[in-house]
Amino acid sequence: MDAQFPVSLSRLSEITERTGSLIYQICSFPGFGVYPNVFLPKPGQPISNELKEFADYVVLFEQQNLWGSEGYPELGIAVTLPLFQVSDIRSVDRQDLDGYGSWLYHGAYLGTYSVVFDGREITRLAAQFGNSPEAMQFRLFVHELGHLIFHREKIFRDIPVNERALNASAEFEAEAWLFAGIFTGLCIGDNSYQAKILGQPDKSFLIL
Repeated sequence: MDAQFPVSLSRLSEITERTGSLIYQICSFPGFGVYPNVFLPKPGQPISNELKEFADYVVLFEQQNLWGSEGYPELGIAVTLPLFQVSDIRSVDRQDLDGYGSWLYHGAYLGTYSVVFDGREITRLAAQFGNSPEAMQFRLFVHELGHLIFHREKIFRDIPVNERALNASAEFEAEAWLFAGIFTGLCIGDNSYQAKILGQPDKSFLIL
């Protein structure tokens, strides 16, 4: 019986190249200029300010041809908006997210998005499986960012503002986790590199 893979080899190459390109391009933007290791979770701060800013840049970059058209705000207004914010489940008036720890929502304006966390479910699952809630939030945030990059047009088709995305297919879920894995790997690899060139102990194996 032939092995069945959720992501084709060509799609794997595409996601890998696009993930790396986004990181390198955005981290090199004037006025941003950070190393990818700063995106990794910190004690008490699972989603760093730098990671949030990176996600905002992704939203701007991915929709660069849409700003100012078809109901999207002008670019000058878009840069002032919360483009990819973090929200709590209470903000969307739900009791749960159908068993998921997070869900991607449309924001209050067309072209903006929000990662909604179910903190209780994350805490429950972290305790059940012995994981760090902070690490889980980091992974979920990056996973939802992957959906935005690769599946935005399909999972938000005909979805109004302030409403959640359509339930992703099995293939889409696999691709979003692939993005999360590649993104995290690049950040950890950079963390190891920075430690080595600074002559510091490399503790990258302790991350996540």
